[in-house]
Amino acid sequence: MGNFCNKSLQSIDPILSQSDDGDSSIQPKITEKDFIKIKLIGKGSYGNVYLVRYLKNNHLYAMKVYSKSDLREKKQEDNTKSERNLQTQINFPFIVSVKFAFQTESKLFLVQEFIQGGDLFFHIHQSPRFSTEKTKFYAAEILLAIEFLHNNNMIYRDLKPENILINVDGHIKLTDFGLSKKYNKVERSYTICGTVQYLAPEILEGSGYNESVDWWSYGVIMFEMLTGKLPFKFKLDGDPNPNVYKKKIIFPTWMDETAKDLIIKLLNIDPNLRIGNGANGSEEIKKHDFFKNIDWNLALKKKLKPPFIPKIDDETDIKYFEKSLAETPIFSENSEIVVNEEENEDEERYDGFTFVAVSYNELKDYKEEI
Repeated sequence: MGNFCNKSLQSIDPILSQSDDGDSSIQPKITEKDFIKIKLIGKGSYGNVYLVRYLKNNHLYAMKVYSKSDLREKKQEDNTKSERNLQTQINFPFIVSVKFAFQTESKLFLVQEFIQGGDLFFHIHQSPRFSTEKTKFYAAEILLAIEFLHNNNMIYRDLKPENILINVDGHIKLTDFGLSKKYNKVERSYTICGTVQYLAPEILEGSGYNESVDWWSYGVIMFEMLTGKLPFKFKLDGDPNPNVYKKKIIFPTWMDETAKDLIIKLLNIDPNLRIGNGANGSEEIKKHDFFKNIDWNLALKKKLKPPFIPKIDDETDIKYFEKSLAETPIFSENSEIVVNEEENEDEERYDGFTFVAVSYNELKDYKEEI
C-alpha cells in the first residue's frame, strides 16, 4: 500500500556522527562504489531498497536509492531531505538508524541498518491472526517508538505494518520517515499525508490535526494484528472517503475485552476524545488494562521475551521479504552518468545531505585507512 503527501531531536544514547560540515580529517569519503548490491528487498513510491555490503567494513546494510529526477517530478524533495535530517538525529532502541547518507549527480542514498526479519505486514498475512499476547508485545514496543517521537516534537504520519520491521532478536524497529514532521505542539498541521487505510479522519477534514493521528493508525494496526483484517473497508482504488469512518466497527466475539476497549478509544473519530490525546499523552494508553501486565521499564530495555524469533539461515537470508523482490536480478549501477545541467543543479539543492554515523571502533579503522 502506497502513501501520499501534498505538500533538534534528542537522543537517549547519542551516536557519533559527522556531516559535510564535520571534521574531514576523520570523516570517510562515501561513494556508490563502496557498496556491492546483493539483493532487492524493497520497492517504494520514490525508490528501491537493496541489501548491500559496505566494502570498508564488510558489514551488510539496507540502502534506499532515490532518483533525484523522480523526487523533483513528484515534488518529494523536501520530504526526502526531512527524512534524512530527522533520522540522522535519532538513536532509539525501536527505530532504525541511518549509518550513511550521500549523493551522486542523479541519485540520493540512505544507508540504514539491515533488519533481517521482514516487516509486520508480511507476518500478519502469514497467519490468520496474532494472539492477544503476541499483539500486546508488538503494540508495547510500537507505542514506545511513537511516544519517543512525540516527546521529541515529531509526528510520524505513516504508521503501518510495512514500516514496522522485526529484527533478528525478535524486537521491532520503526522505519521510513519520509512523511514525518517536526512540529510545534501549539500549532496544527494541515497537510493531507499518509497511507489511506491508516489515515485518521481529521486529516481528510482539513480542519487541522496534531500527533494524535499516530494513535489512530496505531489502533488500526492493533485491530489488524488481532483479526488479520482492517477495521474500515475502502474502495479498491484507495479513495480516502470520509464516510467510511461513519460505519460501525465489527469486533469478533472472541476478541479480548480489554483489547476491544482500547481499540475503540484509539479509533474515536473525535481526536479530542481519543486516548493518548489528553494531558497525559501516551501514559494514558500505557495505563490501560490491556497493558496491565507490561513492565514498561523492561520493555524499553528490550527485556520482554519476543513471541517470535526469525529463523535466519545466514547473513543474506531474506526469506521474510517478498519473494518476487528477492528473485529480481541485480545489475551493476555504479557508473554515474550526467544527464543534463538540471541534474547537476540538484547537488546544490541537496547541500549538506552527506552523513556518516560510525561506532568508535569503526572510526578507529577509518582513521587507519585515511
